[in-house]
Amino acid sequence: MPRNRKEGFLFTTLMCFCMVLGMSVYNLLLHQQLSWSHFITGFIPGFIVALPLQLLVVGPFSRSILSWVQSK
Repeated sequence: MPRNRKEGFLFTTLMCFCMVLGMSVYNLLLHQQLSWSHFITGFIPGFIVALPLQLLVVGPFSRSILSWVQSK
C-alpha cells in the first residue's frame, strides 16, 4: 500500500489502468468484437473518466468510511 502522496497517485493510476483494461477486454470479448481499433476507442475514454472519478469521488469517500470504521 502507498506510504505517501506520490506512491498513492501512482498506485491509484495503475489500479485504474488495470481495471479499465480488464473491463474493456471483457466487454469486447463478450460482444465478440475484440480488435485494436475497438479497444482503443473504448479504453481511452474509459480511463479518462475512471481516473478522475477515482481520485475525486471514490477515494475520499472510501477514506472517510475507513476512518469511521477505525474510530469504532
